Amino acid sequence: MTRSLKSYFIVLLLLLGGLAYSQRTAAYFDPDALFKNGLDLFDKKQFVSAQKSFTEYIPVSKNYLQKSDAVYYAAACAIELFHKDGEWQMKQFIEKYPESLQLNNAWFYLGKSAYRRKKYKETIEYLEKADIYKLDKDRLAELYFKRGYSYMINEENVKAKADFTEIKDVDNKYQHPANYYFSHLSYEEKNYELALIGFKKLVGDQTFGTVVPYYITQIYFIQNKFEQVVKEGPELLKDSTHVQRYGDINRMIGESHFNLKDYSGALPFLKKTDLGTNPAGNYAIGYCYYKTGDCQNAVKHLEEATENKDSLAQNAWYHMGDCYLKLGDKLKAKNSFYSAYQQNFDKKITEDALFSFAKLSYELDFSPFNDAVRGFSKYLKEFPSSPRKDECYKYLLNVYSTTRNYEQAIKSIENMETIDPILKVTYQKLIYFHGVEYFNNNDLNNAEKEFKKALTN
Repeated sequence: MTRSLKSYFIVLLLLLGGLAYSQRTAAYFDPDALFKNGLDLFDKKQFVSAQKSFTEYIPVSKNYLQKSDAVYYAAACAIELFHKDGEWQMKQFIEKYPESLQLNNAWFYLGKSAYRRKKYKETIEYLEKADIYKLDKDRLAELYFKRGYSYMINEENVKAKADFTEIKDVDNKYQHPANYYFSHLSYEEKNYELALIGFKKLVGDQTFGTVVPYYITQIYFIQNKFEQVVKEGPELLKDSTHVQRYGDINRMIGESHFNLKDYSGALPFLKKTDLGTNPAGNYAIGYCYYKTGDCQNAVKHLEEATENKDSLAQNAWYHMGDCYLKLGDKLKAKNSFYSAYQQNFDKKITEDALFSFAKLSYELDFSPFNDAVRGFSKYLKEFPSSPRKDECYKYLLNVYSTTRNYEQAIKSIENMETIDPILKVTYQKLIYFHGVEYFNNNDLNNAEKEFKKALTN
């Protein structure tokens, strides 16, 4: 290095040293410079250097107001820097300078620190002492959010929603989180329309954009907007964010298809849920199989829905009866219909199940005088105004005729509202055979009555 270049560096070092010395000297002779420097550094968020300036200023200051401000700012720096004694310093400031113009900001900082430590009751205590009219726009938004969130954690939802309302529709750092929690609280209160409005505003948001579609779909499902669920729900299954909710999402989509009577569309989703572990779920899956013609699988699931004596079980037994008919097993069909009849929750199902039971008893020809007669007789007694009444009497007539119970066969015809010409001939023959029966038993008086009756009919 040349001598001239070395000389240049020596001069430069002397100048810099002199400048630093002059600044320290200025600060020594002008303490306010330390305070002003601290404020400048604080505004630039250089809290380590700012705190150093305020700490050096406090013992040399003779300006009471600026000194109290310096104590406040030093405590604020400590809180910003996560120092353990930050809150203690701020409380000391409040105790020593209760008349300070920084008192409002001090309560704000204590609330901010308590919130950071998740001490939500303390957060509320401190932030409620802060005068909202003395905070700048940014701090006011921060107060509303952190106090509102603390209220929410402490289940003071009315106050929480009031704070969130102040900032959820205004451009600020906390707008979207406030909107989300306000909408979430509305959702929990079952105010679904209000929740839906808020959640829709967050679609595509960097933080909440992956969360809100699930809530939106759930609200559509609750509101019976099944077309929307079917349309938007499958997209949720493509997002791994919702992996823990796949079962519930599949359930909503499947049940929406079910409610839209799209049973083939419902099955793929319902089978991916845990619905097969409870009666209601088994019924839904079984019914879908039933409506799509898969009776083998339908029966398996419908049978699992019959463990309780309720309307669900009655429906399950009834559809099982129809499935067994389609599978060609009339005996199981007959027993299923009788079980459906016994539940007696839905009168229409009860009536139809009893008629089907009686009809199958007749067709199976197992001691028809017992099951068939019992079934049709019960039906006529319990549903005397049924349009199937005459059909029942015809079945009874055939049963009684087959078993040569002419008296009951005649009564069956006489109980009918309309008798066609063919049935009238049958009626006449039954009376005649009844008369023969009396004649063979040497009951000539009754035999004569029956023969005369046959002649007049």
